[in-house]
Amino acid sequence: MNLIKYKDLVVVLVVVVLLVVSVADTTQAWTYKVRPGDSLWSIAARYGKSVSSIRMASGFWGNRIKPGQKLIIPSSSSRKVTSSELHLLARVVEAEAGGEPYSGKVGVAAVIKNRLRDKRFPNTIKGVIYQPHAFESVTNNLIWRLSPDRQSYNAVRDALSGWDPSYGAVFFWNPYRPVNPWIWSRPIITQHGNHVFAR
Repeated sequence: MNLIKYKDLVVVLVVVVLLVVSVADTTQAWTYKVRPGDSLWSIAARYGKSVSSIRMASGFWGNRIKPGQKLIIPSSSSRKVTSSELHLLARVVEAEAGGEPYSGKVGVAAVIKNRLRDKRFPNTIKGVIYQPHAFESVTNNLIWRLSPDRQSYNAVRDALSGWDPSYGAVFFWNPYRPVNPWIWSRPIITQHGNHVFAR
């Protein structure tokens, strides 16, 4: 009898912990509306999340989803980005990927975010962006000659919310333009528009 009560208590505690984690994860989360052809696994891969974290945040325990259904994508951002950092990120996205498809813009912002977690790069947004020769638009001052549009700001917000169409890349470049030959030693992961993304 005591064993049964103990197991019940453990189950209750696990559920409470999962609910607390779920609430904590959704404080900076955002809602995703399921599109035709989506699966939980494809959504999780697109945003760099686990299927279980999306299930927990959404209060959804099944495997099947349907178009129009709303899911919560938990944020992985551990610190708040200041408005000046957001504006600087949007400037880089506009200057580096102004004419690229939306996923390419999000990819550029995601690369900057990914560099924050990589020991090879500075651990601040400004440090990553102003690292010497890291971004052509910073080196040639293009970031100060262009004003970011709403799409560039949205791309930054999507990247900060967890969408990573670069799949963890820390480099991107246009393979149709002259670049340092060293960059071709990096393993390419994906391509969006005119940019390839690599580790």
